[in-house]
Amino acid sequence: MAENLSGATTLYNTYWVRFPRGGATHDTAVENTNALVNATKQAGVQKIAHISITNPSADSTLGYFRGKALVEEAIAGSGLAYSIIRPTLVFGAEDVLINNIAWFLRKFPFFSIPGDGEYLVQPVHVEDVAEAAVNSAGSSENTIQDCVGPETYTYAI
Repeated sequence: MAENLSGATTLYNTYWVRFPRGGATHDTAVENTNALVNATKQAGVQKIAHISITNPSADSTLGYFRGKALVEEAIAGSGLAYSIIRPTLVFGAEDVLINNIAWFLRKFPFFSIPGDGEYLVQPVHVEDVAEAAVNSAGSSENTIQDCVGPETYTYAI
């Protein structure tokens, strides 16, 4: 991996396992990302711009959130310059979640919403996330930034 990264100045890391399947688990994603961070250091890459999630927590019982927090810790502790971008609900032309919700709403007369639906969400367009990542590479400071859209919604009707 280090040889393939040779000559790069910034690594844009979007790697993750959305759902565990077969041998690809959140734990293996953490291990694989640690190997990528080590290869990045060996190659002399100057900075990592990492796409994470909002509210990762090493204490979470959910492997997705726990794993994302562990990856952030590994990147922050690597000695490399870093920017961690934490997008909320990402949408765009080929997104999975919003398109799946829209499909369900078109096909079924009901849609399950956990709780009272009053919790807030600030969707962010995929191009805005990409712009935040690219812009972060120009900064010499280590940063962690939430990447949220300008509008706030609830799931309540």
